[in-house]
Amino acid sequence: NFVINHILDTYNYDNIVIIGFSLGGNLTLKYIGEKGTNLPSEIKGGIACSVPIDIASAEKEMDKLKNKLYIEVFFKTMKNKILEKAHKHPEFQLDKDKLFKATKFKHLEHLYTVPVFGFESPEDYWQKASSKPYISAISKPTLLINAKDDTFLSKKCYPKKEAKNSENFFLEITKYGGHCGFMSSFKPSENTWLEERIARFINKNINIDIP
Repeated sequence: NFVINHILDTYNYDNIVIIGFSLGGNLTLKYIGEKGTNLPSEIKGGIACSVPIDIASAEKEMDKLKNKLYIEVFFKTMKNKILEKAHKHPEFQLDKDKLFKATKFKHLEHLYTVPVFGFESPEDYWQKASSKPYISAISKPTLLINAKDDTFLSKKCYPKKEAKNSENFFLEITKYGGHCGFMSSFKPSENTWLEERIARFINKNINIDIP
């Protein structure tokens, strides 16, 4: 909301399409759904890819053995970022020993997300931040692309019922794609499936011409 208001106050865009990936996609869906019919007129729609729309169940998937290697690599960068934030904001009194021992997202959320953003617990954060409850209120053309083989997503992250009952929310479930992968070629110049799919949706459903 802060970013959108800044853009609207600073620039003169007539057509804005919000595109988000993973948790950024969750923010996209939640923002558009939360605003509902009060969405700024400049925003014509949105696209979200590889989104854990039900964060609580997705967290359980990420804690499973199948994602162990990814989590180990990802946590190295996450812990460094949290340390940087803690250095800038020492008032939050980060327990660095617990941070170094953290092995699950829930641990990081308990140490950082919950106290910094004022949640009562990781569970409180999962419930309040998930976009799934807001999807039915989406009032502008919005597409969610989630792959069947995305190992981070639970069954609750494929909102078929919400898509069936909505005129504005569209769900595309691809057979492959992983988490923000959607590889169609090992040549960078030819690996454009996701970009082309996004462009087609903007052209056809949002009615904005993209070459």
